[in-house]
Formats: sequence, structure tokens, C-alpha cells
Amino acid sequence: MDALNELGIHTIVDMTSSQVGKTEKHLNTLGYYIDYDPAPVMVVQPTIKMAEAFSKDRLSPMIRDTPSITDKVVGKSRNGENTIFHKKFDGGHVTLAGANSPASLASRPIRILLCDEIDRWPASAGKEGDPLNIAKKRTATFHNRKIILSSTPGNKYIAGEGGSRIELAFLRSDQRYYYVPCPHCGHEQTLEWDQIKWDRSEEKEKPETAYLECKKCEGKIRDHHKSRILKKGYWKAHSTSKGIAGFHLSELYSPWKTFVEVVEDYLEAKDDLELYKVWVNTSLGRSFESQAGDQPDWQKLHDRRELWCEGELQERVLLLTAGVDVQKDRLEISIVGWNRKEAWLVDHLRLPGDTSQEDVWDDLSELLDQEIEHPSGETLRIRGLCIDSGYRTTKVYQWARSKSKRRVFAVKGRDNLDVPISAPKIVDVNTRGKRSKLGVQLWNVGVSVLKSELYARLNLDRPSAERVKEKGYPKEYIHFPQIDEEYFRQLTSEVCVTTKTRSGRIKYEWEVRYRENHALDCFVYAMGAYFIVGANKWKSKNGIQFYFTK
Repeated sequence: MDALNELGIHTIVDMTSSQVGKTEKHLNTLGYYIDYDPAPVMVVQPTIKMAEAFSKDRLSPMIRDTPSITDKVVGKSRNGENTIFHKKFDGGHVTLAGANSPASLASRPIRILLCDEIDRWPASAGKEGDPLNIAKKRTATFHNRKIILSSTPGNKYIAGEGGSRIELAFLRSDQRYYYVPCPHCGHEQTLEWDQIKWDRSEEKEKPETAYLECKKCEGKIRDHHKSRILKKGYWKAHSTSKGIAGFHLSELYSPWKTFVEVVEDYLEAKDDLELYKVWVNTSLGRSFESQAGDQPDWQKLHDRRELWCEGELQERVLLLTAGVDVQKDRLEISIVGWNRKEAWLVDHLRLPGDTSQEDVWDDLSELLDQEIEHPSGETLRIRGLCIDSGYRTTKVYQWARSKSKRRVFAVKGRDNLDVPISAPKIVDVNTRGKRSKLGVQLWNVGVSVLKSELYARLNLDRPSAERVKEKGYPKEYIHFPQIDEEYFRQLTSEVCVTTKTRSGRIKYEWEVRYRENHALDCFVYAMGAYFIVGANKWKSKNGIQFYFTK
């Protein structure tokens, strides 16, 4: 907020975690320009609906409850000049826009531009191109313009490939970090995640013991010290930039978040790749760098096979899911066993037959009902099955409809979906043309997300025998039986590449580099079933045991 009046600064970059008052900074900025320095202002949210919510839930209450600006804005509402998306005040106005709406970004010249959560903006506003560039052009006619860019970061920015918008903006700034003194020795330092310590052992983590260790004296900085050291802190630039002030702040600084809570959030997220990514972004305020797109070495995976055969269940398997890929002359199925995040390929099967006829679907029904013997003496059945509906759609819906009580899910892969699974959509309609709640539901699967997670797991090295004996396998490790090398060629058949569109934006695509990719598709759909049945949310070993085996 001080940088708004800093001489020579035209752009302010705010790359932060959540829970550090980012929205309040925006509201205070708006109040300042309404009351002290009237100007045309635009606030851009990721979507037009979020802009509407910001106006109703945050901006309007602030105007109503702040006497110094209430009359300047509300007094003109009877003339129709005060709407949800446009509020006029003496000497200026506030326009609210969505990055996904080209019309809301265009037309008006703007002196003050506030862009919120820019890493959640779409790559293009309709067919108009990058919404950030469109919004910035609105300020071109003002020599005293101010552009405020704020966001929690997303995926790491890589030159020539794209990534986090806010990280790129921060790298171009003077990169200011907040230094605070140690309450014990006075050493001035930034607060970093690797300074957080807590009592931990193989048996139990104790987040309630969390504290931050001073970089110099190794003294324990507790939560009750935070308010005192924050008041004595100051910003220090780590780079130089002409006109761009950049600020980074993590949740470790938040007055509303304790060190204990940050550690608890970390422990909850660390074993789930997607949850961990969110934690890095929203708690540390850092971009997430993943090697997930690196194509695994099929030969290396083939060489690390274990001494058991296809169709056998290993002792630690507690849940079975399956993924089905539909072809013209066959169905391909992967059955995957789970224990929390750890996975085992139980079997990869091919059911030959014309998929326009009933026989092969009867074979699939028989497989679904099959009970597989567990080393404990019990038997397990498939508890969730995802089947691709992109080919033979009518047949897939017909079969899924008949198996709705067996947790069979018709799915469609979506490359542009940024979550593993999205809410299902009902596709069946009744005689009145209305969607039938008892009909088939179509689930969208974020295949790009799941392929990235799968590749990250496949790139894990085989642990040493000593490591396995002491700590077990890594929690996201995938085990394979004595299956042929063709399976591994198909499992690693795609690679994530980046291309540029005509508008210049970066687009990520998965390209097939081997003649067939059915094993990869099947495993991804089995992962989708794992998420749909909610297995990723279980924490307690007893809870998992009960849920998986009943």
C-alpha cells in the first residue's frame, strides 16, 4: 500500500500465500482512491461471477460501512450510476470485470488497475487473447497509472514454456522480502519453511510442538513472538527493477495462522501430490515445480518388476479399482490395488470381441463380479470401475446403467480439467425431456492431471532393501508383477509437450510416441475410480481397512 505512492513505481506485484490480508489490501486501495485521489479504477477477478461476488460481499459492505466514502458513492445510486459492476464516485468510478469476459475488459480508459488471482485467469479472454495484456492496455493513456498484480502462484514459470503469471511478474520486479528480528538474538531474517521444526518419529508426528528456529542462534521462535517481531520488520529488495515493486509473503507471517496449523496442513497434504501442490501454492506462496511431465523409462520400469504374477493380490492390497478402454474389437482393462496412496498393478486384461455386440460386455460383467483371493484368506472385488465413453458411447451408457449399483462410472477424459475428477453430469432424459436423476451420470476425468501424477510416481527410484526393511516403500510407489515389456511401452507411451498458439499463449498437450497407449489410459481411469470412491481422503489405517474390505 505504501508503494502506491512510491516515486517511480508504476506496477506492484503481490505474490503471496493465502491468509495474509490480500483482499484487505485491495479494499484499502479502492478506499484510498475513492476518498483521497479520485481516478477511474478497474478491478479484474478471474471470472465475471467472482467479480459479482466481490462487489456484493466485499466492496459494497466496505462502502456502506465507511463514512468517509459512503456519501461519495451511494448518494448517486438513484440515478442508476451505482450498479454491481460499475460504481461512480466524485471524480472517478470503479468498474468490476472478469478475465473470462472480453466485453468487461474493453472500452474504458483506466488509471488504476487491480488484478486479483491472475494465476487463475484463463489463458485467453474468448478469442481476444491474453486478458492481462488487454487489461493493461486500458492504462496506456495515463502517465501516473498504477497496476497492481496479486495472486497465489500456480505451476512454476519456465522461460519459453510458460507457467505462473505472478511468478514471472515477481521475477521482473525488485523482489522484496520481509525481514524480522529474532526475539532472542535480534538477527534479522526472512521466515522460511526449512526453519520450521517439530517433534517427529517413525511412529508419530507431533505438529503441536512446532516452532520456527532462528537461522543464527537456533533459538525457538514461537507463535506468541510473532506479533512483536512483525511490528519490527521491514521490506528489503533482493533485485533491481525500473518501476516494478514486487512483494513476497508466506503463511508463516500470517497473524491468523499459527506455525502449528501450517505444519498440520503440511502433514495432511504431503502424501497426496495434488494436495501438496495446493499447499506449496497457498501456504508457502511458492510456485510448484514438478518433474511429472518427464517420460519414464519403460525399460527401467520393466527391470524393477517384482516376483509375483499377474492376477495375484499382495498382502497389503486393501482396495481394487479398474479402468476400461473401449476399442472396436476388444475391451482393455487394468485392475489396480491400493493401500492409501501405494499401488499395485494386479492385472491388465484384454477381452476380445465386437464391442457393438453383447458377448464382450457379458464378459466384462463377469470380470466385475469376480472375487480375487487375498493372502489373508478373504476375497476382494472391484469396488470402483471407470469406463471410457468416448467410443461406443451408447453401449457404454447401457452397460454402466445396468451396473449403477456396483460403482461403475462412465467417464470422459478432459485434457483441460485441472482437477482429477469433476462433478458428474446426468446424461439420461425421461419422456418429458428432463434429466433423469436415476439415469447414467457422466464423470469428467482430468487426464492431464492424472497422467502427470502417474508419471511422477513412475519416476520414483526403486528403494534399497535396507530402506524397505526400515521404512517400507515410498507412499506413492507403484508395484508391478511379471508382465511383458509391451505393457510398459504402452504405459509410458505419451509425453507432455508445449506448443504456442497463434495468439502466443503456451498450450500443454500429451502426444503419443508409441503405437498404442491403452495401458496408460486404463491405469489413468483406474486412478479416476480411486478418486471417485473417495479413497484419497482416508487417513486412519483402521478406517481404510474397514472401508476397503467391506
